[in-house]
Amino acid sequence: MDYYFDEEFNAVHTGKGFTQCLISIGIIAVENDVIIDSFYSLICPRRFQKLMRTVKEMTHLCNADIRNAPSFAQVMEEANAFLANSGKDASSNFYCFGPDDLRTMKNHARYEKYEKELPFDHTIDLQKQISKTITWNQQILSRTLSLDDLKYIHNIQGQVEHNALNDAYDLFYLHQAHIHQTSDINKIEEVWTRIDTKRKEVKQRSQERMIQIIKDRYGSLNHQEEEIHCYPDVMEQLQFLSEHDKTLKLFVTNDALLLQGESFTCKYLKLYLKWNMHEIPFVTITLIEEKRQVTKIIPLTYRNARIFYDIWTMGRH
Repeated sequence: MDYYFDEEFNAVHTGKGFTQCLISIGIIAVENDVIIDSFYSLICPRRFQKLMRTVKEMTHLCNADIRNAPSFAQVMEEANAFLANSGKDASSNFYCFGPDDLRTMKNHARYEKYEKELPFDHTIDLQKQISKTITWNQQILSRTLSLDDLKYIHNIQGQVEHNALNDAYDLFYLHQAHIHQTSDINKIEEVWTRIDTKRKEVKQRSQERMIQIIKDRYGSLNHQEEEIHCYPDVMEQLQFLSEHDKTLKLFVTNDALLLQGESFTCKYLKLYLKWNMHEIPFVTITLIEEKRQVTKIIPLTYRNARIFYDIWTMGRH
């Protein structure tokens, strides 16, 4: 016997913070790939006051629905009875979508001080299991594809309803589609394109925020250039910089710097550091020893900007 289940949650104020609690549970029992029975119930958590706005919008439930629902303890006992009556045994498999359902059920049990047997003590996460098989150009789209995306890729009609029983049915249909390999390559490409576009947009926004922070913090140094003395503290920061970013090809010893394959003895070295707050902020490092010179342009990031500022501050005195 196989079981597919889903839950809906809501944060409940406990006096010291919030705890995610179950407000509904849906289970379907499957034998030989045929649905033979189902169980569904709303749940009223202890100290429940009201549903969060987003939960209301997703589930279409109202506060009165939850206030009039049975307690967590009562529903857990009814769910256990359903499983026993439908033929649950040691060989039964329990399927969920994502890690939250089982974890939240256990946390809710602790919150309610419910110490009896829970309906599930282990589950198989179909989100992780199926997502890792969906690839485009030999790349996994995402290890946590949404139920909506997986339904779309496998040609399962209808939107995810955020109703625990309906979502349990969807999970069963998705598992069957996955087993029979009914994914649509064109839809996989479409989902990949959307996810990749979103990733690039998020990366771009993050880059823009980083650049603005760097300009706000170090903008006053724009176009300033100083000779940096290779004091021990400066050498230590340069060593830290080289360890932080291997792509710089900067190597530091007690008495020498190696940059881009050129070795410079600290005793005779002149090291210059210049700040440039252009569209993409960067610093320019110039190493000069007699007639030899090496210049390196290094884009600034959150972390290396602070290191360069410390080098700038220590080395000018």
